This record gives sequence, structure tokens and C-alpha cells, in this order.
Amino acid sequence: MPSSLLVLWLQGRGANLEQVGLLLGAHALVVIVLEVPSGALADTLGRKRTALLAHVTSLAGMLATVTAESFLALLGVVALLGAGRALVSGALDAWFVDALLWHDATQDLQPDLARVGSLSIAGLAVGAIVGASIPGLVTDVGWVAAWGLSPLTVPFLASAGVEVLTILVIAWFVVEVPREAKREVGLVRGVGSVLRDAVQGVRGDGVFAWLLLISVAGGVGVSSLETFWQPHFAGLLAVDVTGGETLVFGMLMAGAFAAAFLGNLASIPLGRWFARRYALVGAALQGVAGVALVLLAWQAQPVLAVAWYALTYLAHAGTGSPASTILHARIPSERRSASLSIISLASFIGAFLGSAGLGWVAERVGIGVAWSVAGGVMGFAVLAWWRVHVRVGQVAGAAAEEPSSI
Repeated sequence: MPSSLLVLWLQGRGANLEQVGLLLGAHALVVIVLEVPSGALADTLGRKRTALLAHVTSLAGMLATVTAESFLALLGVVALLGAGRALVSGALDAWFVDALLWHDATQDLQPDLARVGSLSIAGLAVGAIVGASIPGLVTDVGWVAAWGLSPLTVPFLASAGVEVLTILVIAWFVVEVPREAKREVGLVRGVGSVLRDAVQGVRGDGVFAWLLLISVAGGVGVSSLETFWQPHFAGLLAVDVTGGETLVFGMLMAGAFAAAFLGNLASIPLGRWFARRYALVGAALQGVAGVALVLLAWQAQPVLAVAWYALTYLAHAGTGSPASTILHARIPSERRSASLSIISLASFIGAFLGSAGLGWVAERVGIGVAWSVAGGVMGFAVLAWWRVHVRVGQVAGAAAEEPSSI
């Protein structure tokens, strides 16, 4: 709910563009530190328990916004939110894939992954509109001023309420899928074992390495959009944020999420059109995303700027299920969360570079230059997608040539 206003909220607390980039970079850095251990924790402790811990941590971060005024306090907020994001990453995704494969181990995962991704994006879109509507609705409400709250802080409190609801839903509805029983070795040793196996699996798999590079590039591009689109469009559209004119940001973000929703669904027929050669689907969409971001960087006409903004999200979102389908075909259930966390770790390394590094660029030479660099990085990753296509084809060819053991 606060996502379309986060940067504006940080600026309202006195942060400039470089500091905003550092804060969002710190958010990514916390995720980087915790991402892989949290995935191993989910594989060891359980996906449901880890997801519950994640949402409790995020709830604490949302509530901390009420009193956060100094740079250090803002750093604490983004650290809590980053920890929650790291813990949740991969936990329910792994549970979902295991549940699908439990019912049918031979099914093509890509359509279901694309559909569930679209539903998640639909929730983000609704949240963006609702969250952006709140400041204008509470600007003249007595209790907001009486509690010393900024209207931009109230969406965080509303989001805290949604976190409570999410915790209840997970606690009630998520049932762990039976997995292979393991000898009890203790939580710390169990996490270490899963983590070690996952890292060894990555080192021995060339396709996984290229997927990591793709994830880094995507992180750079998306984080640069998330960090700078609010101040960029505030200037382009001449919006008075202090006067409560925040709904436009919710509409813009909801539009981006709607585009991402369509991108997820579009990957299904594209997968069929490319004869389930999902790396080629990813390459095509990755190239479109990079070009659209560069075009957005230098577009001064508001309508076209919104179009390029939405197209970047549409194309990037469409790469998600092809990458996940390739990945899930290569990893066993017992280290699925840890492997997903390694991929997510790469994404947040890219996010750190896109926020902290490009924040320095944006503050000194402009957002357009920062977005051009990010778009170039996304476009360059098309080569990585091609290498995935070649390696997957080689592996498939080798498997087809192996004599039957029957």
C-alpha cells in the first residue's frame, strides 16, 4: 500500500535523492546479507514458519514509520522491511511449486507460475491505488494531526493492518507439503547443510550462473525505476505532494502493475509460440524492457513517458515465469527455497547497485542518465538469456542421446 509513496515519504522526512538511493540501497543490502540464509532457513525450519516470521518483521517495520525522523531511524525502517522481504522470499514460492508437483510431477509449471504472478501483481495494483488515496482522504482528519502523523505515514499504518490479516491467512490456510524426512541435526547445522548443497549446486550448473547474471541486470533496472519514478513524475506532472495530491502516484503504479499483470499472462502464449523454448521468450522480453527504459529516460511528453514506464514493467514481468520454469526444472525440492533465495540475492545485488550507485548518478547528472545506464544493463542481459538457451539445448540434447537403462 505505501509503495507508490515510499520515496516521497522519505523526501518528506528530509532525504535528498542521494540519501534516498542510499536508504533503498541499504534495504537491498539487508536483503543481500539475509537472502540465502533465509532460504536455507525455510528449507530447514519450514516454509510456513519462515513466512510467518517474515510478515511479523515487516509489520514491525511498518509500525516503526510512525516515529522515524532521523536518517538513522529511517535506516532502521528500511532494514526491518528488508529483513522481512528476505525472509519471505522463496518460502511460499517453494511451497507453491512443491504443492503443484505433489499433485502432478510431470506438469509444465510455467502457466501456473505466470497466473499466480499475475494475481500477486493485481494485489499490488489495488494496494497502490488504495495507499495513494489515503493521504488525500486524511489530510483534514483530526486524529491524524492529533497524533502528530504526516498524511504520508497513514498508508504505512493501513499496510500494518494488512500484514496482520496476511499473518492470519498464512497461519490458517497454508499447509506444508510432505517432504522427504531428514535426520534431526539441529537448526543451525541443518541450515548450513542446505546452504552448502545449494551453493555447490549453483557452482556446478552453468545455466544457473547465467540466470544469476540475468537476475542482477533485472535488479538494476527495476530498482532504478522504483527509486526515481516518483520524483521524476512529480516534476513532469507538476504535482503538489504536500497538498495531498498523491492519488496520481497510485494510479501510475497501479497502471505499471496492470502492465506487469499483462506481461505475466502474455508469457503463456509466447511460451507456446516459441515452442516452450523459454529462454528465447525471456530474451525477447528482456530486450524490450531495456529499450523502453532508455526511451523513458529522455521522454518529456507525459503520455508517452507513462507508456514507456508501463512497457518496461510489462516486458520485465514477462521474464519472470520463463526464468522460474527453467530454474525449477534444475533444482530438487529439498533445496528449492535456498536456490530461489540465491537467485533473489542476485536480484538484490542489482537493486543495491541500481539504488545506491545510480542514486549518486541521478543526484549529480540527472535521472535520465541513471535510467539510460540501467536500460543498457537490462539490454545487455539479452546475451545471458541467449547463453541460457544454448546451454539448456545442449543439456536436453545430451539427455536425449543417453541410452535407456531399461
